[in-house]
Amino acid sequence: AGPESTSLTATPPPVRGTLHNQLLRRNRVVTGCGPIEGNPAPGYSVDDSKIEPTNVTICCAPGNILESIESISTQPVSISGTTSTVISRTALILPAGVELYPGQSSTITVTIGVRTFDTTWQLSVTPSAQGLPPGYSLVLSPNTLALTLEGTFAQFQALQPPDVTAVVPVSNLGAGTYELAPQ
Repeated sequence: AGPESTSLTATPPPVRGTLHNQLLRRNRVVTGCGPIEGNPAPGYSVDDSKIEPTNVTICCAPGNILESIESISTQPVSISGTTSTVISRTALILPAGVELYPGQSSTITVTIGVRTFDTTWQLSVTPSAQGLPPGYSLVLSPNTLALTLEGTFAQFQALQPPDVTAVVPVSNLGAGTYELAPQ
């Protein structure tokens, strides 16, 4: 008996795959901008504003429309009468025939910082003596004080010059010359 010969034949399983045919899309990255509508409350001003995300990708427009678009606007964000930061999610406004690249959100977050409007007020005040004993007289020098007040516009709205006074406490002092700080 001789060596036996055996012949093996292997048949690999068929390979299956799917060929995806994706259209090439022309796209362009542009900035977003959120218009502000209205004004904050009196005594407040817009400090800064930002949008998130700052850029969006647009596509799918016929012709050369994409090349002429630099930014995409949103619905306006109202800050009328506000006294604090406004954070608003608002919709993008796409030009006719323009679409967002797949996966892009159709809204952006607009944050508008609002701060108090700080100001200064300069005025002169005549100091008065407090607690002057009977029979005494005094001479204050200087007889006027130049003041600079700092605060918010809202704080100054109701303030009148007579509301600001300077008082020099002189009770329990005998005759003499003193250097006192006005209050």
